[in-house]
Amino acid sequence: MQTQYINEMLNIPELQIHQILPVGADEIHIEATLVAKKQCCPICLSDEYVILKGSNDPRKVHHLAAFEKRVYLKIPSIRMLCTNCEASFVWSYGFVGPKKRYSHLIQEKIVEQAYGSTAEHSARIQQTPASTVQRMHNEAIPIESERLPNKHGNKQKKVAVWYWVSMILPLRKAIPTIPASTI
Repeated sequence: MQTQYINEMLNIPELQIHQILPVGADEIHIEATLVAKKQCCPICLSDEYVILKGSNDPRKVHHLAAFEKRVYLKIPSIRMLCTNCEASFVWSYGFVGPKKRYSHLIQEKIVEQAYGSTAEHSARIQQTPASTVQRMHNEAIPIESERLPNKHGNKQKKVAVWYWVSMILPLRKAIPTIPASTI
């Protein structure tokens, strides 16, 4: 299968698609390999002394849906060692945070969908746990509140966040919808 166009569609230049595996009727696993052979040491910022120490099981990262199917990227988890500063580290990717199972793009989409709806509804749409959607949304609130114009002072932000948390956290039978303008 031609993977050139899938590489362009995913727009992750640090990965090269190796294999596409359909898993069930609504899920696709994409195995990818790294384009680069070495990465700079996070401590001394040199790649001259970095050696490969081995690899762990591949990471499974939930990415944006494609063709109405969930997409998971299986990416290598490579262990490295810098002989200069003796720091050992794992390959760091730009499209997903360290030890995270969701790419930055799907996190943004989940948070955007959660505005104006409940965490449970957004979780059902993305087929993710409601607690994960809540956590992502809670992490995004401080960033969004800093981005919004500060018309009513700092007190208004705290009240809006309290209102959102008090309405969403119970996750009981009927969860009221929160307008995005309050956050």
